[in-house]
Amino acid sequence: MANDINGVRVHIFSADRKNEYFCPICNSPMILKMGPVKAHHYAHARNFICLDYWKYDSSDWRFDSISRFSKKYQERVINLDGTKHIADVLIDDCVIEFQQGNLTQKEFMERNRFFKDLGLKALWLFDVRKEYKDGNLSKIKGDKELYTWKEVSPTLKKYKNITDEMYLFLQLDNQTVISVDWLNDSGLNFFGSNAKYTVNDFFELCSALNEVQKPQRILDRAYNKKVYFDRFSEVLDEGKNTELPLPENFYDLYDRLIYFVENNNKFGFYYCCPKKPNNRVTQKECGMCNSLSTRNGNVNKVCTFRFKPSEYKGCQIDNIFRDSEGRINQVNIVRNGLAEFKQYENYPPIANDILSIWKEKCNNWYCAVFYNIQNGITAKVNFYQINNITKYKTLWGDVKYPMSSNYENKPVPYYDSKEWVLVYFDKNYKNRCGR
Repeated sequence: MANDINGVRVHIFSADRKNEYFCPICNSPMILKMGPVKAHHYAHARNFICLDYWKYDSSDWRFDSISRFSKKYQERVINLDGTKHIADVLIDDCVIEFQQGNLTQKEFMERNRFFKDLGLKALWLFDVRKEYKDGNLSKIKGDKELYTWKEVSPTLKKYKNITDEMYLFLQLDNQTVISVDWLNDSGLNFFGSNAKYTVNDFFELCSALNEVQKPQRILDRAYNKKVYFDRFSEVLDEGKNTELPLPENFYDLYDRLIYFVENNNKFGFYYCCPKKPNNRVTQKECGMCNSLSTRNGNVNKVCTFRFKPSEYKGCQIDNIFRDSEGRINQVNIVRNGLAEFKQYENYPPIANDILSIWKEKCNNWYCAVFYNIQNGITAKVNFYQINNITKYKTLWGDVKYPMSSNYENKPVPYYDSKEWVLVYFDKNYKNRCGR
């Protein structure tokens, strides 16, 4: 919108190139952009700085969205103590903003404060069609409207609070708009929606915001939530007599077992047994337990004891968190539309650097074999090589990589990282650790 010479608002579709039009904020002359490619709009002359310092999205999508409303609601000037800006659409006490490009987080928050200080509710529609098509934003499988957003738009990265002053909607494709109605602690990385609309229905509901006889359903989260859970309850009722299924990724739930030996016993143990007070179990005992598994094609054996199918039926697993040694400490799930966080006991780390293990356990040995739990490297070292660490500023030894069948005499990589466990030792010089 721009003003004519008499101060009357003129829509771009009604503008005549023979007439002059002026910015409603700074009153400077406007240029008519009415080419064959981009949506028609007014613009300031190049390099002109308007009193309105907000940066407005200039995409065709935004102009097309604004044009769906009656002209009397489009691009209205709003004024707070002499500071003027333009609302994309203003209907009674609700501002409707359309955003395709990225605003800075600072400007996004500033705009919402400005609207709030004027006593206006803000309804934002973001165009996320590209993110949705590329899979950056995706719906979690199932009947519930739950979504993950891997790389959230920079504008919305700090959006973590649902309020009654600001309403967020996302256009997923050319047919679908969803509301954002609840978030977890990470913000929009994981969120839920109570309402899904066709694009036409969304604009019709927005256009009806000033109609007293029609409730403002699009801003009524409580109503939308009730409709959503009523619908979800019907789905559950229909399936009452069927057993609830396990999540598709249930078999990703396992703790890594780490094989090691103690200095007073050459028989190996597995570390990470939840049945034992010290979390150590002999290979024989472990082999007799039904929880020992090679689940999901793991080459190394894993333990499934802590993850009972009965606890996960009928839910969706959204995220699995592991410690540095491969044990699960938290699982985020969604059940009946609500997020839950399952916490699991943290085990003390078993791995250490080679020198620390040697000093603690191997001082009276000739040689020992160590295994790196992070990258699968095996290293054989003897006490001469250990004693020469200071001299050479590194540790030499016989090194074997996971894809190799032979050892090479060379510096041991990562020897000073806390990634190693002891897997064999020998006090006898002649045996030389199996060589």
